[in-house]
Amino acid sequence: MIKIKLRGKDGKKKTYTQNWVPVRKMLEAFELTNENYPELKEFMLKSAEYIADVMGHDLTSDDILDGVATWEWSTFLGEFYAQLNGGVDPETSPEKE
Repeated sequence: MIKIKLRGKDGKKKTYTQNWVPVRKMLEAFELTNENYPELKEFMLKSAEYIADVMGHDLTSDDILDGVATWEWSTFLGEFYAQLNGGVDPETSPEKE
């Protein structure tokens, strides 16, 4: 399971979960590299699109980009990919507010 928290327009955090992610989505993640997207802006936009696609729930890349604080972006990406690869159990990892 993948679990992410995004801040909504009302300022409150909402948790989104995805219980099923096919291996094909993990393979797509391997394309999100600095070599394929050397400009940071493009890399961030493509990453947000990818996360929205994986998570479903009618999330958009704008929801991701507007729901994560700038100083949390690197941590957010790291935690997302750790969960995608099975390295983090969102039920037992420490909660952040």
